[in-house]
Amino acid sequence: WRRLALIIVAVTIAVVALGSLTWWMLPDPFSLIPLQIRLRLPEDVVAYISTPIPTALPAPLRAPDESQPEVVLPDLPTSTPTPHPTAQISVDETLPPTFTPAAIATAKATATATSTPTSSPTATPTIPPITVLEGMEVIAQQFNNCGPANLTMVLNYHQQGLNQSEVGNSLKPSYDDRNVSPDEMVAYVQNTTPLRAGYYSGGDIELLKRLLVSGFPVIIERGFLPSESLGWMGHYLTLFGYDESAQAFLTMDSYRGPWDDSGRSESYEAIRDLWEHFNDTFIVVYRPEDADRLANLLGDNYASPNNMWLSSAVKAQERTVEDPNNAYAWFNLGTNLTELGEITGEADFYENAALAYDRAREIGLPWRMLWYQFKPYRAYLEVGRIDEVLALTLSAQSVEETHLYRGHALLAAGDIGGAEGSYRRALQLNPNFTVADEALASITQ
Repeated sequence: WRRLALIIVAVTIAVVALGSLTWWMLPDPFSLIPLQIRLRLPEDVVAYISTPIPTALPAPLRAPDESQPEVVLPDLPTSTPTPHPTAQISVDETLPPTFTPAAIATAKATATATSTPTSSPTATPTIPPITVLEGMEVIAQQFNNCGPANLTMVLNYHQQGLNQSEVGNSLKPSYDDRNVSPDEMVAYVQNTTPLRAGYYSGGDIELLKRLLVSGFPVIIERGFLPSESLGWMGHYLTLFGYDESAQAFLTMDSYRGPWDDSGRSESYEAIRDLWEHFNDTFIVVYRPEDADRLANLLGDNYASPNNMWLSSAVKAQERTVEDPNNAYAWFNLGTNLTELGEITGEADFYENAALAYDRAREIGLPWRMLWYQFKPYRAYLEVGRIDEVLALTLSAQSVEETHLYRGHALLAAGDIGGAEGSYRRALQLNPNFTVADEALASITQ
Protein backbone atom coordinates (compact mmCIF):
# COMPACT_ATOMS: atom_id res chain seq x y z
CA TRP A 1 0.00 0.00 0.00
CA ARG A 2 2.85 2.36 0.77
CA ARG A 3 4.34 1.81 -2.68
CA LEU A 4 0.95 2.34 -4.35
CA ALA A 5 0.43 5.55 -2.39
CA LEU A 6 3.86 6.81 -3.44
CA ILE A 7 3.09 6.01 -7.08
CA ILE A 8 -0.24 7.86 -6.88
CA VAL A 9 1.41 10.89 -5.27
CA ALA A 10 4.20 10.90 -7.87
CA VAL A 11 1.78 10.64 -10.77
CA THR A 12 -0.41 13.39 -9.32
CA ILE A 13 2.58 15.71 -8.90
CA ALA A 14 3.74 14.96 -12.44
CA VAL A 15 0.32 15.62 -13.93
CA VAL A 16 -0.10 18.89 -12.03
CA ALA A 17 3.42 20.01 -12.95
CA LEU A 18 2.98 19.12 -16.61
CA GLY A 19 -0.44 20.76 -16.75
CA SER A 20 0.83 23.93 -15.10
CA LEU A 21 3.86 24.09 -17.38
CA THR A 22 1.70 23.59 -20.46
CA TRP A 23 -0.79 26.23 -19.26
CA TRP A 24 1.80 28.92 -18.65
CA MET A 25 3.80 28.16 -21.81
CA LEU A 26 0.81 28.66 -24.05
CA PRO A 27 0.61 32.20 -25.52
CA ASP A 28 -3.00 32.67 -24.42
CA PRO A 29 -4.20 29.76 -22.25
CA PHE A 30 -7.31 31.66 -21.19
CA SER A 31 -8.56 31.53 -24.77
CA LEU A 32 -8.92 27.74 -24.44
CA ILE A 33 -11.86 28.28 -22.09
CA PRO A 34 -15.11 28.74 -24.06
CA LEU A 35 -16.13 32.38 -24.00
CA GLN A 36 -19.60 31.65 -22.65
CA ILE A 37 -17.87 30.19 -19.54
CA ARG A 38 -15.32 33.00 -19.33
CA LEU A 39 -18.12 35.59 -19.20
CA ARG A 40 -19.42 33.98 -16.03
CA LEU A 41 -16.12 33.83 -14.14
CA PRO A 42 -15.46 36.40 -11.37
CA GLU A 43 -13.35 39.33 -12.53
CA ASP A 44 -10.50 38.61 -10.10
CA VAL A 45 -10.29 35.02 -11.38
CA VAL A 46 -10.23 36.22 -14.96
CA ALA A 47 -7.47 38.71 -14.19
CA TYR A 48 -5.37 36.04 -12.45
CA ILE A 49 -5.52 33.26 -15.03
CA SER A 50 -5.64 35.23 -18.26
CA THR A 51 -2.89 36.48 -20.48
CA PRO A 52 -3.39 40.26 -20.78
CA ILE A 53 -5.35 41.10 -23.92
CA PRO A 54 -3.60 43.16 -26.59
CA THR A 55 -3.86 46.89 -26.10
CA ALA A 56 -4.37 47.82 -29.74
CA LEU A 57 -4.19 46.71 -33.34
CA PRO A 58 -0.64 46.40 -34.64
CA ALA A 59 0.84 49.65 -35.95
CA PRO A 60 1.45 50.13 -39.68
CA LEU A 61 4.46 48.44 -41.25
CA ARG A 62 6.55 51.57 -41.73
CA ALA A 63 10.27 52.17 -41.47
CA PRO A 64 11.26 53.99 -38.23
CA ASP A 65 12.52 57.06 -40.11
CA GLU A 66 9.54 57.22 -42.47
CA SER A 67 7.29 60.22 -41.84
CA GLN A 68 3.50 60.16 -41.75
CA PRO A 69 2.11 61.50 -45.06
CA GLU A 70 -0.68 64.05 -44.90
CA VAL A 71 -4.21 62.77 -45.48
CA VAL A 72 -6.20 64.90 -47.91
CA LEU A 73 -9.79 64.71 -49.04
CA PRO A 74 -9.58 64.01 -52.80
CA ASP A 75 -11.57 65.93 -55.37
CA LEU A 76 -15.11 65.12 -54.42
CA PRO A 77 -17.99 63.97 -56.65
CA THR A 78 -20.16 66.70 -58.10
CA SER A 79 -23.02 66.48 -55.58
CA THR A 80 -22.36 68.44 -52.39
CA PRO A 81 -24.29 67.32 -49.32
CA THR A 82 -26.12 69.53 -46.91
CA PRO A 83 -23.97 69.95 -43.78
CA HIS A 84 -24.96 67.78 -40.83
CA PRO A 85 -26.79 69.58 -38.03
CA THR A 86 -24.71 69.52 -34.86
CA ALA A 87 -26.45 68.69 -31.62
CA GLN A 88 -25.43 71.00 -28.80
CA ILE A 89 -25.25 68.68 -25.82
CA SER A 90 -24.67 69.54 -22.19
CA VAL A 91 -24.77 66.78 -19.58
CA ASP A 92 -24.04 66.83 -15.84
CA GLU A 93 -21.94 63.68 -15.57
CA THR A 94 -22.28 63.56 -11.80
CA LEU A 95 -25.99 62.78 -12.10
CA PRO A 96 -26.74 60.06 -14.69
CA PRO A 97 -29.94 60.92 -16.57
CA THR A 98 -32.97 58.82 -15.81
CA PHE A 99 -36.51 58.48 -17.11
CA THR A 100 -38.96 59.07 -14.30
CA PRO A 101 -42.16 56.95 -14.17
CA ALA A 102 -44.21 60.12 -14.48
CA ALA A 103 -42.36 61.21 -17.60
CA ILE A 104 -42.79 57.81 -19.23
CA ALA A 105 -46.47 57.72 -18.35
CA THR A 106 -46.95 61.16 -19.91
CA ALA A 107 -45.17 60.07 -23.06
CA LYS A 108 -47.10 56.82 -23.35
CA ALA A 109 -50.36 58.69 -23.07
CA THR A 110 -49.57 60.44 -26.35
CA ALA A 111 -47.55 57.69 -28.04
CA THR A 112 -50.29 55.96 -30.01
CA ALA A 113 -50.09 58.26 -33.00
CA THR A 114 -46.30 58.20 -32.83
CA SER A 115 -45.99 54.43 -32.80
CA THR A 116 -48.47 53.91 -35.65
CA PRO A 117 -47.35 56.49 -38.24
CA THR A 118 -49.08 57.23 -41.50
CA SER A 119 -47.33 56.61 -44.80
CA SER A 120 -47.65 60.08 -46.34
CA PRO A 121 -44.50 62.24 -46.51
CA THR A 122 -44.37 64.94 -43.85
CA ALA A 123 -42.23 67.92 -43.03
CA THR A 124 -39.39 67.63 -40.55
CA PRO A 125 -41.12 66.79 -37.27
CA THR A 126 -41.13 69.03 -34.25
CA ILE A 127 -39.09 67.52 -31.42
CA PRO A 128 -41.33 67.28 -28.32
CA PRO A 129 -39.74 67.20 -24.86
CA ILE A 130 -40.16 63.43 -24.54
CA THR A 131 -41.02 60.52 -26.81
CA VAL A 132 -41.41 56.83 -25.93
CA LEU A 133 -42.54 54.26 -28.49
CA GLU A 134 -44.98 51.76 -27.10
CA GLY A 135 -44.81 48.07 -27.92
CA MET A 136 -41.07 47.49 -27.50
CA GLU A 137 -40.22 44.31 -25.58
CA VAL A 138 -36.71 43.60 -24.38
CA ILE A 139 -34.92 40.36 -25.29
CA ALA A 140 -31.98 39.02 -23.31
CA GLN A 141 -29.43 38.01 -25.88
CA GLN A 142 -28.08 34.50 -26.14
CA PHE A 143 -24.30 34.11 -26.18
CA ASN A 144 -22.66 36.54 -28.62
CA ASN A 145 -26.04 37.32 -30.15
CA CYS A 146 -26.71 41.04 -29.75
CA GLY A 147 -27.32 41.56 -33.49
CA PRO A 148 -30.08 38.95 -33.84
CA ALA A 149 -31.55 39.90 -30.44
CA ASN A 150 -31.86 43.60 -31.29
CA LEU A 151 -33.17 42.91 -34.77
CA THR A 152 -35.78 40.57 -33.29
CA MET A 153 -36.91 43.30 -30.88
CA VAL A 154 -37.48 45.74 -33.73
CA LEU A 155 -39.10 43.17 -36.03
CA ASN A 156 -41.51 42.24 -33.24
CA TYR A 157 -42.31 45.93 -32.74
CA HIS A 158 -43.60 45.59 -36.30
CA GLN A 159 -45.66 42.50 -35.28
CA GLN A 160 -43.47 39.82 -36.90
CA GLY A 161 -43.72 37.34 -33.98
CA LEU A 162 -40.14 36.04 -34.18
CA ASN A 163 -37.65 34.80 -31.61
CA GLN A 164 -33.94 35.47 -31.61
CA SER A 165 -33.06 31.83 -32.29
CA GLU A 166 -34.91 31.95 -35.61
CA VAL A 167 -33.19 35.17 -36.60
CA GLY A 168 -29.80 34.10 -35.23
CA ASN A 169 -29.80 30.73 -36.97
CA SER A 170 -30.09 32.52 -40.28
CA LEU A 171 -27.73 35.41 -39.57
CA LYS A 172 -24.98 33.37 -37.90
CA PRO A 173 -25.48 29.67 -38.54
CA SER A 174 -22.06 28.88 -37.02
CA TYR A 175 -21.66 29.12 -33.25
CA ASP A 176 -18.08 30.39 -33.74
CA ASP A 177 -19.07 33.40 -35.86
CA ARG A 178 -18.22 36.47 -33.75
CA ASN A 179 -19.98 39.17 -35.74
CA VAL A 180 -23.16 40.02 -37.62
CA SER A 181 -22.73 43.09 -39.82
CA PRO A 182 -25.42 45.71 -40.52
CA ASP A 183 -25.68 44.68 -44.17
CA GLU A 184 -26.41 41.09 -43.11
CA MET A 185 -29.20 42.29 -40.81
CA VAL A 186 -30.68 44.42 -43.57
CA ALA A 187 -30.52 41.52 -46.03
CA TYR A 188 -32.35 39.29 -43.55
CA VAL A 189 -35.22 41.78 -43.28
CA GLN A 190 -35.40 42.29 -47.04
CA ASN A 191 -35.27 38.58 -47.90
CA THR A 192 -37.36 36.94 -45.18
CA THR A 193 -39.98 39.47 -44.00
CA PRO A 194 -42.57 41.75 -45.62
CA LEU A 195 -40.71 44.73 -44.12
CA ARG A 196 -37.90 46.84 -45.55
CA ALA A 197 -34.67 47.98 -43.90
CA GLY A 198 -31.63 50.13 -44.52
CA TYR A 199 -28.39 50.86 -42.75
CA TYR A 200 -26.78 54.27 -42.79
CA SER A 201 -23.61 55.96 -41.57
CA GLY A 202 -22.77 59.49 -40.49
CA GLY A 203 -25.83 59.99 -38.29
CA ASP A 204 -26.23 62.45 -35.42
CA ILE A 205 -28.24 62.84 -32.25
CA GLU A 206 -30.86 65.11 -33.81
CA LEU A 207 -31.54 62.64 -36.61
CA LEU A 208 -32.05 59.84 -34.09
CA LYS A 209 -34.62 61.95 -32.27
CA ARG A 210 -36.45 62.80 -35.51
CA LEU A 211 -36.71 59.12 -36.37
CA LEU A 212 -38.05 58.24 -32.94
CA VAL A 213 -40.63 61.05 -33.01
CA SER A 214 -41.82 59.66 -36.33
CA GLY A 215 -42.32 56.16 -34.98
CA PHE A 216 -39.12 54.44 -36.12
CA PRO A 217 -37.13 52.60 -33.43
CA VAL A 218 -33.44 52.71 -34.32
CA ILE A 219 -30.68 50.13 -33.90
CA ILE A 220 -27.24 51.68 -33.51
CA GLU A 221 -23.85 49.99 -33.57
CA ARG A 222 -21.49 51.26 -30.90
CA GLY A 223 -18.42 50.55 -28.81
CA PHE A 224 -18.92 48.65 -25.56
CA LEU A 225 -16.72 47.81 -22.57
CA PRO A 226 -18.49 45.13 -20.48
CA SER A 227 -15.46 44.88 -18.17
CA GLU A 228 -11.79 45.78 -18.12
CA SER A 229 -10.79 42.11 -18.26
CA LEU A 230 -12.92 41.37 -21.34
CA GLY A 231 -11.91 44.55 -23.13
CA TRP A 232 -13.57 46.64 -25.84
CA MET A 233 -16.21 45.05 -28.04
CA GLY A 234 -18.85 46.09 -30.53
CA HIS A 235 -22.49 46.07 -29.47
CA TYR A 236 -25.90 46.75 -31.00
CA LEU A 237 -28.38 48.85 -29.04
CA THR A 238 -32.03 49.68 -29.78
CA LEU A 239 -33.32 53.20 -29.10
CA PHE A 240 -37.05 53.61 -28.52
CA GLY A 241 -37.38 56.95 -26.79
CA TYR A 242 -35.67 60.07 -25.49
CA ASP A 243 -36.10 62.74 -22.82
CA GLU A 244 -34.83 66.23 -23.60
CA SER A 245 -34.84 67.32 -19.96
CA ALA A 246 -32.60 64.38 -19.04
CA GLN A 247 -30.60 64.70 -22.28
CA ALA A 248 -30.90 60.94 -22.67
CA PHE A 249 -32.22 58.17 -24.88
CA LEU A 250 -34.32 55.29 -23.64
CA THR A 251 -32.77 52.02 -24.87
CA MET A 252 -33.35 48.30 -24.95
CA ASP A 253 -30.02 46.69 -24.03
CA SER A 254 -29.95 42.98 -24.81
CA TYR A 255 -26.82 42.50 -22.67
CA ARG A 256 -27.50 44.59 -19.56
CA GLY A 257 -31.28 44.82 -19.37
CA PRO A 258 -33.34 45.70 -17.37
CA TRP A 259 -35.66 42.86 -18.31
CA ASP A 260 -39.05 44.42 -17.48
CA ASP A 261 -39.35 46.44 -20.75
CA SER A 262 -38.85 49.72 -18.86
CA GLY A 263 -35.65 50.46 -20.79
CA ARG A 264 -32.22 51.76 -19.87
CA SER A 265 -31.44 55.46 -19.86
CA GLU A 266 -28.26 56.48 -21.70
CA SER A 267 -27.11 60.08 -22.07
CA TYR A 268 -26.84 61.71 -25.46
CA GLU A 269 -23.19 62.30 -24.71
CA ALA A 270 -22.46 58.63 -23.96
CA ILE A 271 -24.34 57.53 -27.08
CA ARG A 272 -22.51 60.06 -29.24
CA ASP A 273 -19.06 59.12 -27.92
CA LEU A 274 -19.48 55.33 -28.27
CA TRP A 275 -21.48 55.52 -31.50
CA GLU A 276 -18.54 57.26 -33.16
CA HIS A 277 -16.57 54.02 -32.79
CA PHE A 278 -18.76 52.66 -35.60
CA ASN A 279 -18.96 55.65 -37.92
CA ASP A 280 -22.31 56.71 -36.42
CA THR A 281 -23.99 53.76 -38.13
CA PHE A 282 -27.68 52.99 -37.62
CA ILE A 283 -30.32 50.58 -38.93
CA VAL A 284 -33.98 51.41 -39.57
CA VAL A 285 -36.64 48.77 -40.20
CA TYR A 286 -39.83 50.08 -41.80
CA ARG A 287 -42.96 49.13 -43.70
CA PRO A 288 -42.80 49.46 -47.51
CA GLU A 289 -45.48 52.13 -47.48
CA ASP A 290 -43.29 54.27 -45.20
CA ALA A 291 -40.31 54.40 -47.59
CA ASP A 292 -41.02 57.94 -48.86
CA ARG A 293 -41.68 59.26 -45.37
CA LEU A 294 -38.41 57.78 -44.11
CA ALA A 295 -36.49 59.26 -47.06
CA ASN A 296 -37.97 62.65 -46.22
CA LEU A 297 -36.81 62.32 -42.61
CA LEU A 298 -33.31 61.27 -43.60
CA GLY A 299 -32.91 64.20 -45.98
CA ASP A 300 -30.47 65.00 -48.79
CA ASN A 301 -27.46 63.47 -47.05
CA TYR A 302 -29.03 60.06 -47.53
CA ALA A 303 -30.57 60.58 -50.95
CA SER A 304 -27.89 58.31 -52.47
CA PRO A 305 -24.91 56.24 -51.29
CA ASN A 306 -22.66 58.89 -52.86
CA ASN A 307 -24.24 61.63 -50.74
CA MET A 308 -24.14 59.55 -47.58
CA TRP A 309 -20.47 58.56 -47.77
CA LEU A 310 -19.47 62.02 -48.90
CA SER A 311 -21.24 63.82 -46.05
CA SER A 312 -19.92 61.23 -43.60
CA ALA A 313 -16.37 61.77 -44.93
CA VAL A 314 -16.68 65.53 -44.46
CA LYS A 315 -17.95 65.01 -40.93
CA ALA A 316 -15.10 62.62 -40.06
CA GLN A 317 -12.50 64.96 -41.52
CA GLU A 318 -13.89 67.83 -39.44
CA ARG A 319 -13.54 65.65 -36.35
CA THR A 320 -9.88 64.92 -37.16
CA VAL A 321 -9.24 68.66 -37.34
CA GLU A 322 -11.05 69.27 -34.04
CA ASP A 323 -9.22 66.39 -32.34
CA PRO A 324 -6.17 65.14 -34.28
CA ASN A 325 -5.65 62.33 -31.74
CA ASN A 326 -9.14 60.85 -32.21
CA ALA A 327 -8.34 57.41 -33.64
CA TYR A 328 -12.00 56.67 -34.37
CA ALA A 329 -12.42 59.82 -36.44
CA TRP A 330 -9.39 58.85 -38.56
CA PHE A 331 -10.72 55.30 -38.91
CA ASN A 332 -14.13 56.63 -39.97
CA LEU A 333 -12.49 58.93 -42.49
CA GLY A 334 -10.71 55.90 -43.94
CA THR A 335 -13.96 53.94 -44.16
CA ASN A 336 -15.87 56.75 -45.85
CA LEU A 337 -13.09 57.33 -48.37
CA THR A 338 -12.93 53.60 -49.12
CA GLU A 339 -16.66 53.55 -49.78
CA LEU A 340 -16.27 56.54 -52.12
CA GLY A 341 -13.45 54.69 -53.84
CA GLU A 342 -15.74 51.74 -54.43
CA ILE A 343 -18.38 54.05 -55.90
CA THR A 344 -16.10 56.14 -58.10
CA GLY A 345 -13.24 53.73 -58.84
CA GLU A 346 -10.79 56.58 -58.17
CA ALA A 347 -7.44 55.49 -56.72
CA ASP A 348 -7.03 58.73 -54.73
CA PHE A 349 -9.79 57.70 -52.38
CA TYR A 350 -8.12 54.39 -51.55
CA GLU A 351 -4.70 55.98 -51.13
CA ASN A 352 -5.95 58.57 -48.66
CA ALA A 353 -8.13 56.00 -46.92
CA ALA A 354 -5.06 53.84 -46.30
CA LEU A 355 -3.23 56.85 -44.84
CA ALA A 356 -6.20 57.64 -42.58
CA TYR A 357 -6.25 54.05 -41.33
CA ASP A 358 -2.51 54.26 -40.69
CA ARG A 359 -3.03 57.36 -38.57
CA ALA A 360 -5.81 55.66 -36.59
CA ARG A 361 -3.61 52.64 -35.86
CA GLU A 362 -0.66 54.80 -34.85
CA ILE A 363 -2.86 56.63 -32.33
CA GLY A 364 -4.25 53.29 -31.13
CA LEU A 365 -7.39 51.26 -31.85
CA PRO A 366 -8.94 48.40 -29.85
CA TRP A 367 -7.50 45.06 -30.89
CA ARG A 368 -11.00 43.76 -31.71
CA MET A 369 -11.71 46.64 -34.11
CA LEU A 370 -11.46 44.39 -37.16
CA TRP A 371 -13.91 41.89 -35.73
CA TYR A 372 -16.60 44.31 -36.89
CA GLN A 373 -15.29 46.70 -39.56
CA PHE A 374 -13.40 45.49 -42.63
CA LYS A 375 -12.80 48.37 -45.01
CA PRO A 376 -9.09 48.71 -44.04
CA TYR A 377 -8.51 45.39 -45.79
CA ARG A 378 -10.05 46.75 -48.98
CA ALA A 379 -8.11 50.02 -48.88
CA TYR A 380 -4.77 48.32 -48.22
CA LEU A 381 -5.37 45.75 -50.97
CA GLU A 382 -6.24 48.48 -53.46
CA VAL A 383 -2.93 50.25 -52.82
CA GLY A 384 -0.92 47.02 -52.95
CA ARG A 385 -0.13 46.63 -49.23
CA ILE A 386 -0.67 42.88 -49.17
CA ASP A 387 1.62 42.25 -46.18
CA GLU A 388 -0.44 44.73 -44.15
CA VAL A 389 -3.62 42.75 -44.81
CA LEU A 390 -1.95 39.45 -43.94
CA ALA A 391 -0.70 40.92 -40.65
CA LEU A 392 -4.06 42.45 -39.70
CA THR A 393 -6.15 39.39 -40.52
CA LEU A 394 -4.42 37.51 -37.71
CA SER A 395 -6.39 39.63 -35.20
CA ALA A 396 -9.88 38.32 -36.04
CA GLN A 397 -9.87 34.61 -36.73
CA SER A 398 -13.54 33.93 -35.93
CA VAL A 399 -15.00 36.38 -38.45
CA GLU A 400 -15.84 35.27 -41.98
CA GLU A 401 -14.93 38.62 -43.55
CA THR A 402 -11.41 38.26 -42.15
CA HIS A 403 -10.85 35.04 -44.07
CA LEU A 404 -12.42 36.48 -47.21
CA TYR A 405 -9.91 39.34 -47.30
CA ARG A 406 -7.06 37.10 -46.23
CA GLY A 407 -7.94 34.91 -49.20
CA HIS A 408 -7.88 37.96 -51.46
CA ALA A 409 -4.45 38.94 -50.10
CA LEU A 410 -3.04 35.44 -50.52
CA LEU A 411 -4.41 35.29 -54.05
CA ALA A 412 -2.76 38.61 -54.85
CA ALA A 413 0.49 37.18 -53.46
CA GLY A 414 0.19 34.15 -55.78
CA ASP A 415 -0.72 31.63 -53.07
CA ILE A 416 -3.76 30.01 -54.66
CA GLY A 417 -3.83 27.11 -52.20
CA GLY A 418 -3.74 29.47 -49.23
CA ALA A 419 -6.50 31.58 -50.74
CA GLU A 420 -8.67 28.51 -51.24
CA GLY A 421 -8.16 27.52 -47.61
CA SER A 422 -9.14 31.01 -46.42
CA TYR A 423 -12.30 31.09 -48.52
CA ARG A 424 -13.27 27.66 -47.20
CA ARG A 425 -12.73 28.83 -43.62
CA ALA A 426 -14.98 31.83 -44.27
CA LEU A 427 -17.70 29.45 -45.45
CA GLN A 428 -17.24 27.24 -42.40
CA LEU A 429 -17.97 30.25 -40.21
CA ASN A 430 -20.94 31.32 -42.33
CA PRO A 431 -22.19 28.93 -45.03
CA ASN A 432 -24.50 31.72 -46.25
CA PHE A 433 -21.56 34.01 -47.07
CA THR A 434 -22.11 34.10 -50.82
CA VAL A 435 -19.20 36.44 -51.55
CA ALA A 436 -16.74 33.84 -50.22
CA ASP A 437 -18.56 31.12 -52.15
CA GLU A 438 -18.15 33.09 -55.36
CA ALA A 439 -14.48 33.81 -54.62
CA LEU A 440 -13.85 30.13 -54.00
CA ALA A 441 -15.63 29.14 -57.21
CA SER A 442 -13.54 31.59 -59.20
CA ILE A 443 -10.30 29.72 -58.36
CA THR A 444 -11.55 26.13 -58.23
CA GLN A 445 -13.60 25.86 -61.40
